[in-house]
Amino acid sequence: MMVRWLGMILLPLFACQTVYKVPVKDWDVSASDNLVQCKAAISRMEAGIEKIILSKVKKEALLETEKVLSNFNKITSPLQFYSYVHPDKSIRDASKKCEMLCEKAQLKVFLRKELYEAIRTDEALSYDNEEVMLYDDYIKAFLNNGINLSQKNKEKFGNLKKRLITLSNDFSATLTAWKS
Repeated sequence: MMVRWLGMILLPLFACQTVYKVPVKDWDVSASDNLVQCKAAISRMEAGIEKIILSKVKKEALLETEKVLSNFNKITSPLQFYSYVHPDKSIRDASKKCEMLCEKAQLKVFLRKELYEAIRTDEALSYDNEEVMLYDDYIKAFLNNGINLSQKNKEKFGNLKKRLITLSNDFSATLTAWKS
């Protein structure tokens, strides 16, 4: 009976390992490797977004953008995770910097008018339920980042949002380092 009970608990854990395929060794990076991998992921994400913008197939822009951003998050999430748990301060600091760089890179994505126009298409009327939900989320993200503002106001808003990202990360780092 005990073996059966343990099997019910452990089997899903082993199944998760095969689904995500994230080897433990990938989580062991130095501070400099963390930033190099983070910046490389940002470059790949920006290249993927640029490719979507240059593509003439607007119907696929939504799902292709989701793929690019999902892959970006899949690569950078482990790099950012260390900022909260790693015992080495230099790796925590590098991870925190990676987190800030990633947030600013994603902000730039949602300030791209060309990407907004590629995603916001009349073909959205033919999307199925899941695509409609995704479409709504993306349109809201663009609008919440000031996509419809004038260029001058968009730049102001973008600078304020970047400052907020910096302050938020600094506050988070302070809380993480706080020993009570």
